[in-house]
Amino acid sequence: MTTWIRCDGLFDGEGMVDGALVALEGERITEVLPRGTASAAEVPSEEEVLHVPFLMPGLIDCHVHLEGYAEGSPAGAPFQPVKSFLRLLIYNGVTTVRDVGNSLETIDYLRRWGEKFHSTEVLSCGPVLDVPPLTWTFSRIVDAPEQIPREIELLALEGIDFVKAEPNLSPELLEALVQAAGEHDLQVACQPGRTSAVTACELGVRSLERLEALVKSLGLETSNLEPGSPAEEELLTALGGGTFVCPTLFAHHREGDLEAAREDPHLELMTTILPYHKYLQQMGGLFGKSAALDNLRPYLRQDPATTNGRPGRRALDDLTRRLAGANVPLVAGSGAPGTGVIPGFSLHHELAALASAGLDPLTVLQSATSQAARLLQREDLGRIAPGAQADLLLLNTDPTRDIASTLEIREVFKRGHRVDREKTLGYVEAMLD
Repeated sequence: MTTWIRCDGLFDGEGMVDGALVALEGERITEVLPRGTASAAEVPSEEEVLHVPFLMPGLIDCHVHLEGYAEGSPAGAPFQPVKSFLRLLIYNGVTTVRDVGNSLETIDYLRRWGEKFHSTEVLSCGPVLDVPPLTWTFSRIVDAPEQIPREIELLALEGIDFVKAEPNLSPELLEALVQAAGEHDLQVACQPGRTSAVTACELGVRSLERLEALVKSLGLETSNLEPGSPAEEELLTALGGGTFVCPTLFAHHREGDLEAAREDPHLELMTTILPYHKYLQQMGGLFGKSAALDNLRPYLRQDPATTNGRPGRRALDDLTRRLAGANVPLVAGSGAPGTGVIPGFSLHHELAALASAGLDPLTVLQSATSQAARLLQREDLGRIAPGAQADLLLLNTDPTRDIASTLEIREVFKRGHRVDREKTLGYVEAMLD
């Protein structure tokens, strides 16, 4: 059975089309007919066509950890938090995510569950590679370069989509990791740290995660990365080889602004994934604010009372704009879950943050569609074209005029299946009772 969608405006993943008629059959897009190009014999009656103001590809979030309940899993339902995570993603039109660290068992379960219920597609690195002291329980230890080929071979056999290197890896270890991954046609994602962003690029990593980490890895204040400075020229030269950057601006901004997090209208939903958010909600009370903050502090990545030398918002925004101006490929990543970084909603906030940093609307939309698909090496994602996977976001208004319009969702399609958004959100809300 063919589903027909007529839109007044179309973003096809690369650029704008002034209206089109799109046909879906099964899991794929079969026709994209720009306005005025289809004859009456080629299209169904108008009664059989779904009319929408704007159509674009489903969104791709390039930086998430599908996890929850750091305070201990709910008795008898260890995967309930991540089901809520996936439901909030697909409710918000996030049809694909790139998980940057998780247990293989969790990823396998979520893929099976997602396929059954037409939920968000998960691409993952599985366990991350690190040296002690470890940040994650799913990390695998690589103390020496000679250990790495065996670990990469094992991960390849276990079906991962890419490899993730943690910040504590030395240049020597990262070099061995990139070489071993390449022998299995696997790309490497790296959060810079002990190995600087420049060195990581020179070693051949595919993507750099978190712009804040990139800056810190260079051992510089962000002010040293001014336009035309030697430090910036060195960075841009290193990135010129095609390394992707996933800035995660919104997560950085929100971590430094608990008041904004507390006022998020969807904050309550986050308690189904990371229950400590109840303490953030309690900060609204005058007399309970101090006690709530004391309860909240153990879960925060940084103490809200100090900036600890973190780059400021304006500095990261300016650097993001200059990277885009230098044609560095940028991809959108929410960094969810984090304090006030709510799955699904936060990717829309990341798009708004990129726009606020000065990126033009098409570049912003590409960062979560076709550009993200290039990073994932998936030609069938992030585009509206014949043969592409029918992951679609149907909107009420044109986001190229106002990026916030990506939240004005009318319908979501995943692999040609229309998502029941009301029921999907209802399942999450039921967990609040």
